[in-house]
Amino acid sequence: AQSGNYVFIGNYAYYTETSVTELLDFVERGNSAFIAAYDLPEDLSTHLFSNDCYYNFYDDNERILSVDLDTVTFQLNASDEAYQLYNVYHYEPHNRATFYLNGGMLCDEALDNEAIGTFGEYNINFTRLKWGEGNFYFHTSPVFFTNYYLVDSLQYAYAEACLAVMGDGPVYWDEASRVPPTVARQRNQQNARNNQRSYNGCLLYTSPSPRDS
Repeated sequence: AQSGNYVFIGNYAYYTETSVTELLDFVERGNSAFIAAYDLPEDLSTHLFSNDCYYNFYDDNERILSVDLDTVTFQLNASDEAYQLYNVYHYEPHNRATFYLNGGMLCDEALDNEAIGTFGEYNINFTRLKWGEGNFYFHTSPVFFTNYYLVDSLQYAYAEACLAVMGDGPVYWDEASRVPPTVARQRNQQNARNNQRSYNGCLLYTSPSPRDS
């Protein structure tokens, strides 16, 4: 009954099929999901973007693009303020790949999807994707929500402004989905073995809860 917010920050979210279904249902009921990652899993993306937009880019590398920058100036549509952040290595600005979404992914005007943040004026790195009564928020630069960027007094304001899009209610922080594919496969195989039960020679199957996945 209480609204809430799902948050994932990591290189990539390794969702099971059950996880995707539960997350879509959670947002559809009017909640928010904030995902900062270098890409969205295909099982989730094909729901949030139209097929025509998504499959226009046959090569996965065409959906998420990158440019090497040492200094990044971010803009949010809801604010006139520009946020200048530095890709830092050994306490110095350092060229690093900074990712953004191909604008063609938002080609379907019938969907209530929009770019809400950019850098370099036109590179879309923050989008709102409508789903049911709620919204997904996808940010392509998870690094700017970690470590130095949250504790430095001149850097944290950008993360604070981005996270302000979420609604009231509790925050559900997803740490479990931050696993590499090999670990995810092993975990899923183990779950399948654990959920298979034998009773009087008959196999019984039970569905895992999202917390067990």
